[in-house]
Order: sequence, then structure tokens, then C-alpha cells
Amino acid sequence: MKHSRFQLIGSALVAVVLSGCRPAESSKSAAPDDKPAAAKTAPSVSAPASPAPSQAATAPAASQTPALTPSPAASVSTTVSELGKSLMSLGKSSADATLKDIGAQLGTSAQSLLQSVSGNPSLKSTTESAVGSLLGGKDSQVMGLYQKLGSAQLTESQSKLFKEVKDLSAAYLTQKNFAGLPGAEGDVTKLVSAFRKSDYTGLMAPLKNIYGSATLTPPQKEMVGSLVDSYAPALKKYGDTLNKGLNSLNSLGK
Repeated sequence: MKHSRFQLIGSALVAVVLSGCRPAESSKSAAPDDKPAAAKTAPSVSAPASPAPSQAATAPAASQTPALTPSPAASVSTTVSELGKSLMSLGKSSADATLKDIGAQLGTSAQSLLQSVSGNPSLKSTTESAVGSLLGGKDSQVMGLYQKLGSAQLTESQSKLFKEVKDLSAAYLTQKNFAGLPGAEGDVTKLVSAFRKSDYTGLMAPLKNIYGSATLTPPQKEMVGSLVDSYAPALKKYGDTLNKGLNSLNSLGK
């Protein structure tokens, strides 16, 4: 009996020991399941690296932006070219073949002059103002602006170009404003020819005759007055003196 009791007690102790070991085994078996879970979530960490290609793709667009901004030299060249082309087209819409021919010559010379003075802001501004007045139909202002430009310090090549442009402008304005002047067709032709040749002696007689014409309109008087101021200022003094004398004679006759 004692032996059987010992056997029962021993069996009970074995059962208790075995029951205490089972939780440890279950905890050990659970550990491997956790490791695969961590391994499955690891690849998602590399996802934020994808924006890099898009940044590289936008880089070329930024590098192209500066090329769209024109340089100052390009702006000057464009302005000169546009003014020259505008001058060349001055007489194209006219039926007057002389105006067309002078306009073509004037456009070429003015374009060269504008390019020559482009490095001097003051000279460039005055030249552009004169050309702009010519293009804008402000005929009586043109020669005054040329006088201002002529008083500036120009290089030898600039002076030559300036004289060409001034004389061709005078020829153009004479043909435009006086071609239909009654009784002065011959003087107008001679004056235009003298301006185109820069014949300052040959222009005196026809300029004097046109200046003294009694059929001039107020705009024509203003125009021929600006030509006289530029090429024959003494003629204007003579004309003023003559007019005063005629006025005196008229007053004596009253």
C-alpha cells in the first residue's frame, strides 16, 4: 500500500511538472510567427525613394529659362533693323517714284547711322527722335533734331553717315511737301537733286525761290523755314529783311 501511494504521489508530481512546462513551449512556438511578420513589413520602408526621378526630370526645364531673355545687343539690333525697314517703306505706298527711291536710300543710310551711334545713349536718342519724327509725319521738327545731332562730337565715320542721312531726309521732305507747288516744279526738282548730291552751292537758288513763293501754305512755310535754318540761315535773314522792307513800302503807300 505504501508503495502504491508513493507511485500515486510521484505520478501527481510528474503531472504538475509537465503542466508547468507547456506554457513555455507555447511561447517558444509563438516567437517564430513574430519574425515573419516583421520581415513582411520591412520592404515598405524603401517607398519614399521614388521622388528622385521626378526632380531630375524637371531640372532641364529650369536650365532653358535664361535662353528666353534677349540680350541688350539683340534689342539694339532689333530696334535699328525695325527703324531702317520703316524708313525704306516710307515712299512705297506713294505713286511718286522719286519718294520711293529716296526712301530706300534713306533707310539704308539711317540704319547704318543708328548702328554707329548705338553705343552712345545721347546720340542714339537724338537720332531715333529725328527718325521717329520723320516716320510720324512731324516734318518741320526733323531738321531741328538733325541740327542738334550735328552739334555733337561725332567720329569721322559718324559725321559722314550723319550728312548722308540729313541730306536724304531734306530731299525726301522737299519732294513730299513741295512736289505739287504751282509754278515751282523746276525749283523743287533742282532742290531735291542738290540735296541728294550734297551740293550745298547748287541748292541755294531753288531753296531761295521756294522760300519766297507767295503760294505756300502755313505748313509749307514752316517746312521750308526749317530747311533754310539748316542749310542757309543767311537766306532767312535776307528774307526777313526783305519782308520788313516790303511792309515798310506798303505802309508808306497807305
